[in-house]
Amino acid sequence: MVFAFPIIPVDDNIKQERITDHSDCEKYSEETVTKIRIILVSSVVLWIILVIWLKVIRKDVLIIVFILIPIVLAIVGFINAPKIDKNCEKLVLRTNVVTIGILAAAIISQWNHLKNNVDKREFYKFLATAFVLLMISVLDVWADEEDRTLITHAKVSIQGISITLLIIAVYLLFQKISSAD
Repeated sequence: MVFAFPIIPVDDNIKQERITDHSDCEKYSEETVTKIRIILVSSVVLWIILVIWLKVIRKDVLIIVFILIPIVLAIVGFINAPKIDKNCEKLVLRTNVVTIGILAAAIISQWNHLKNNVDKREFYKFLATAFVLLMISVLDVWADEEDRTLITHAKVSIQGISITLLIIAVYLLFQKISSAD
């Protein structure tokens, strides 16, 4: 067994399945596509509520770009929902929660070493919200095949939101530290 960065085991003895003939792909039913689209729209609504509740909006171009990430991802998913087949779910990249946790732990562990009086409450509020969402997204829900599909799409949406919140939190943290020097 060989390990590839970031700690993803790769077994050389297992042949990777490649989808070459799309004629035998099992497309989602129209009802499932509609439900996926409802999940994507709901994730945008959740994101907008979080942006307002956390008071993320600032007169900063990068913050605006970061705010747009989950919205753009949802739009792409909405447009492509009828084109996705059940085999695509196997190709979905899973968030490596351990890696994100280590990154956040490194930032938090170094927090006391910062020699400035930067207000920590906003950073912790963003961080806590992101981790709660991330932990919710890794909960296993056992359901039939169609519901598993919907659960997968909901989890991916929540992971996108939580990772974007982490990006914003880290960006704002370093922005405050830079301006305090």
